[in-house]
Amino acid sequence: ASMEVLRLHPPANMLPRYAAEDFEFNGYPIVKGQRLLMAVVGDHYNPLYFPNPWQYDVDRFRSPRSEHKQKGVYAPYGAGAHTCLGSSMADIQIPLTIAFLLRELDMTIDPPTQKLGRLGPSLTKPWDFKMKVLGRRTPQPHSEAMSL
Repeated sequence: ASMEVLRLHPPANMLPRYAAEDFEFNGYPIVKGQRLLMAVVGDHYNPLYFPNPWQYDVDRFRSPRSEHKQKGVYAPYGAGAHTCLGSSMADIQIPLTIAFLLRELDMTIDPPTQKLGRLGPSLTKPWDFKMKVLGRRTPQPHSEAMSL
């Protein structure tokens, strides 16, 4: 589930880079040293790699589909030598945090009619998504084996 959220809403959809050499792209000359914005997650929304790309579908990451394993198409943390150093930790921390929040808190979207937006070409969110904590869940008694 967290991988599909990262596919649809990556933390950084474009990353700044500098051209290592002169080249031409789609008829546009690029000169060495020119600052570029690389859309490292563009294929996240490409129906050739992710059928129905705007639909939330956790099954895309399960066998036999495993759509994210196609070379170079899934890069929520960047790509290549510029992949975020904390990506492995984030892959563990995100589901743990979500599990803790869902286990411990009663929450709702605030306001209930709000919808998630789509990221623009910058590294900032164009929307203000809010959750409201309604309260803590009642603590569950632990078994003897869990007691310290």
